[in-house]
Amino acid sequence: EIEYSISVCYCGLSDWTMLFLVVFFQAEDGIRDLVRSRGLGDVYKRQGYNTAAFGKWHLAPDWEISSSGPFDHWPTGVGFEKFYGFLGGETDQFEPTLYEGTTPVLRPAGPDYHLSEDLATQAVRWLRLQHAVTPDKPFFLYFAPGATHAPHQAPAAWIEPYRGKVDAGCESIPDAILARPKGQGVFSPHAPL
Repeated sequence: EIEYSISVCYCGLSDWTMLFLVVFFQAEDGIRDLVRSRGLGDVYKRQGYNTAAFGKWHLAPDWEISSSGPFDHWPTGVGFEKFYGFLGGETDQFEPTLYEGTTPVLRPAGPDYHLSEDLATQAVRWLRLQHAVTPDKPFFLYFAPGATHAPHQAPAAWIEPYRGKVDAGCESIPDAILARPKGQGVFSPHAPL
């Protein structure tokens, strides 16, 4: 049972985001822990959490993004016990450059591969394993799908249902969204946007 969760929508884990999360969740020595730590994963790990990061990691400087390291600013270098994802701000959603820890890995084989599904599958697999082995141990899972960042590449099956929906222009979308609730009497037929 998860006691609480939080969703933070940011491009990456900045120092301010980390500070917010530590203060929000760690009433006891949270800020002092962050100052002494290597990063957010380290703070949670030292508090007894299992830690994992999946997806986009945009915090390693360009000169550290190679298989030869250094790995100081990679997720495993800042305290995350598990990392599966990509470095930098963007990657191809169909043929991503992936890492497991600090080791480059190929994407799973298959014609219908998409990074978002792969990341979710890996995260759920990790959660199930973590819970099976240590069901009472808390966890911190950082999940940053690449689909919310450039390049915006959705699978054809996700695009097809929406083909033509905005051909009339973006200005028509609010009217289309409100048409159904207005027709059901949820909103007055004359309710303004």
